[in-house]
Amino acid sequence: MIVDTSFLVAFFLNEDELHEKAVNNFKNVNEHLIIPDRVLEETFTVICYKKGILYSLEILNKLKNNKDVIIYKIDYKECELIFDFAADLKKRFSFVDYIILYLTLNIPEKLLCFDDELIKTAKTLSMN
Repeated sequence: MIVDTSFLVAFFLNEDELHEKAVNNFKNVNEHLIIPDRVLEETFTVICYKKGILYSLEILNKLKNNKDVIIYKIDYKECELIFDFAADLKKRFSFVDYIILYLTLNIPEKLLCFDDELIKTAKTLSMN
C-alpha cells in the first residue's frame, strides 16, 4: 500500500480527528507500506510542529526500522516524469500529492490516505 501524509499524521497523532479511523484501517493492512521519501519528509515536518522534534525523531526511527515499511526514494528521472505528469494533469495538488498519484499509477498498489480529492483522482486515473 502506498501511504500518504494524511494517514501517517492521523495515525501518529492521538489528538487527530481521524486517529481512530487510521488505527482501525491499519489493523486491516496485511502488506508492506510504501512511503515515498517526500511523504516521510512532510510527515516529519507536520509532526515536529505539532508534537516536537523528539516525538518526530521517534516516529522516523520506528518507520525506518520497521521491516514492513519500504521508504521509496524518488530519483531524478522519476522527478522529471512527475513534473511532466503534473503538467499534463494540471490539477491543484502539492508535489507530494503528484508523487502519490504517479506511484499509484505506476506501481499498482492501493492507497492509504484520508485526502478525499486525492483518492477520487487516483480512482479516476486508474480507470483510464
